[in-house]
Amino acid sequence: MDILVLLRRIGILICMSLISHQALAKDTSFPAVTFLHSNWPPFEYVNDQGEATGYTIDILNAMLDLVDIETTIQIFPWNRAYQTTLKHPNHAVFTLARTEEREPLFYWVGPIASREIYLWKLKSRHDIKVSTLEDVKQFRVGTVRGEAGERQLLEHGFKFDVNIHSVDDQTRNFLLLFNKRIDFFYGLELTTYFILNKEGYDPSKVEKTVLLSGGQEYYFGFNRETPERVIRLFQDALQTIKDNGTFTRIQRKYGMSPP
Repeated sequence: MDILVLLRRIGILICMSLISHQALAKDTSFPAVTFLHSNWPPFEYVNDQGEATGYTIDILNAMLDLVDIETTIQIFPWNRAYQTTLKHPNHAVFTLARTEEREPLFYWVGPIASREIYLWKLKSRHDIKVSTLEDVKQFRVGTVRGEAGERQLLEHGFKFDVNIHSVDDQTRNFLLLFNKRIDFFYGLELTTYFILNKEGYDPSKVEKTVLLSGGQEYYFGFNRETPERVIRLFQDALQTIKDNGTFTRIQRKYGMSPP
């Protein structure tokens, strides 16, 4: 082969390699973003294969297909995920209830789901009769450390080690409830039935009682020092998957929308 032809072909291969690399490279004009979450099936959890999965994970992955920047997803206990996001720019936490108290603490991307939290008890506990939160104060409620539901109970006059027992993971509360070491836990209907089934408990043995909070929604919460153009990028991506039907398909997959 003529040496000039060989050099020309090598040059073409190098150019093609560079083009391919550039097509795969992320946009470095945006900062890398770290997403933090806890174990909260079916919104976000680690499956038997060690992979992050769930309703909000599916939404995030659909958004990331449209967002050309570096991202990582990590799992922590809820309070650590929440506090880490508050302290570090370019971090986001999910799935986060957008409450009045939290409003100025984050940039918000959403909404991604509605929020209606009930207090649940064992059906067999006929000794427990409640119709208001005030009635519940004479009992012991299992909470998850740092969650909005825990804060709402505190705002209503509940106290740690009196009528609040705080743990790092909701599955611990199920064990405590079925062993009658707590009297209530709080949760969405969807997450409650899903986790009970997943953990081997019979969902028919619990019942919802007092509504703790409603009329709120869940979001991704970004650290306030994250550039606003990053927030707009993710909000636009979320709107796109809502417009093209992807969001609705994910909702239906997890029983959060009519078929």
